[in-house]
This record gives sequence, structure tokens and C-alpha cells, in this order.
Amino acid sequence: MASAAERFHIVLSSDERRAWNSGAARLGVPTAEYVRRAVASFEAGLTPAEVDQLATLAGEVRHAAGRMATMIDHAVTAVDRPFDEEAMRRTVAARLATDPVLLDPARLDFGGGTAA
Repeated sequence: MASAAERFHIVLSSDERRAWNSGAARLGVPTAEYVRRAVASFEAGLTPAEVDQLATLAGEVRHAAGRMATMIDHAVTAVDRPFDEEAMRRTVAARLATDPVLLDPARLDFGGGTAA
């Protein structure tokens, strides 16, 4: 269970404050979160380069999660569309007309393991 948040005051120079704010802005997080991450990485023995790599990876994961959500939405929309059997027949016929090797029995595998 998480404990209540507490304030902790730190005295630092203007240059240090600018550097912390800049680092936080670069990662897209509040300065307090930047400091928490810095302390955690220090305690874990991570180098600044490793922290940057982890931040980059976290950003890529967030981006990928957004793309996956969009792809899932598209898939759900496609599944929700009524099935048009006639359109499917036309699509298959057109594909077979342009790629006759699809009908080559030597290339077909019906689970017997005899496909070429």
C-alpha cells in the first residue's frame, strides 16, 4: 500500500535547477519525477547512459502501445462489419486469375505433410 506523499526540500544552485528542469523536459516528466528516477537509478547503480536508454525504451513502448490500440480498434471495426460473401468470392477469383500457382496441387498442404 502506498504511503502518503511528503515534501522534501533541497537547496541547489540555479544551474542545477535549470539542469534538472531541462532533464525533466527532455523526458517529458515533471521535475519531481525526474528527481525520483535519478535517485532510483543512482541506488540501482545505473549510468546516465543506461538511464537515457531506459527512458528511450519507455518512450518507444508508450508509442507502440498507442499504435497497438489503434490497430486493435481497426481490427474490431473490421470484425464488426457484415461479411460480404460475394465480395470475398470476387477477391478470391481475382487472386486465382493472377496467381495460378495457388491451384497447383503439389503446393497445397491439407495436413498430410506432402506439400512441396
